[in-house]
Amino acid sequence: FRNIHTTHIKGVKIPVDFESFDCKFNIFTEMRQETVDSTNLSFQDRNLFSIGASVSNELFRNFNFFLSLRVDDYSIFNTEVSPGAVLTYSFNEDETVFSSFQRAYRVPSFTELYYDSPANTGNSKLSAEESLSWELGYVKKGEYSYGASVFRRLDYDLIDWVKNSISESWSAKNMPRSETGGFEYWAYRNGFKLSYSFLDSCYSSDFLYSKYSANYLRHSLSCVKSLEFRLLNLVLNLSYKNRSGGDEFINLDLELNRSMKFQNHAANLYLKVFNATNVKQYDVEGVVLPGRWITSGLSLEF
Repeated sequence: FRNIHTTHIKGVKIPVDFESFDCKFNIFTEMRQETVDSTNLSFQDRNLFSIGASVSNELFRNFNFFLSLRVDDYSIFNTEVSPGAVLTYSFNEDETVFSSFQRAYRVPSFTELYYDSPANTGNSKLSAEESLSWELGYVKKGEYSYGASVFRRLDYDLIDWVKNSISESWSAKNMPRSETGGFEYWAYRNGFKLSYSFLDSCYSSDFLYSKYSANYLRHSLSCVKSLEFRLLNLVLNLSYKNRSGGDEFINLDLELNRSMKFQNHAANLYLKVFNATNVKQYDVEGVVLPGRWITSGLSLEF
């Protein structure tokens, strides 16, 4: 099932930065036009006018804030207002606590609105999805650095591809509400990095099958180690993934490279092996990702 799409994005953005009252200000305005001429989607276009501003300042000795506000007016969607705030407190040069709040939105893509095939059907009546998110975290820098954060996100009118039976085609729909919470942790020392994240999501839907809302990484663990030899560098990345449906994957990626310098130039010769364990895994259920594959190359800098 072959499609030919030609897309154009034309626009202009004017930013203005200045300082006043011991604060840093950023103001911008943007105008953009998006078009697609497609054998499947026909010709579609939409215009966007945006204005926004942000301000940051150090309130006290170790306390900083960043506030932002953006207003987007699409020609075929409602006007969207996106406020945000980030607060940080530094105990010293290496230790920082931060918290953030953000409202965000995403308008449907042309594919989600108009695509039509035996397997997927778009929906021209889709609304923009919106989210409210909070995060609280701690970061420690230094020879042994680490960080952790907890977060929660509420989604409204989340766009998903759903269906009620295996034989049906996927249809784009707005899901009324979704709530996701979790935490993440990372640590780094002497070329070794460990990272872990946990997600727990619940959503309301009238459909039995979901491409995205019901298909997410519940547990994700990654261990990366860099080893330096006399002539070569070796990077090992061992990961464990557990999807919400219960499927588990253990994967190993590795990279072997050698950096060389001559005169004012630099070169890097590399060999990368992805999915070295050749496990069967997927991001979307039913769509299997590539097995083991190898790539090599030479990069030059002049």
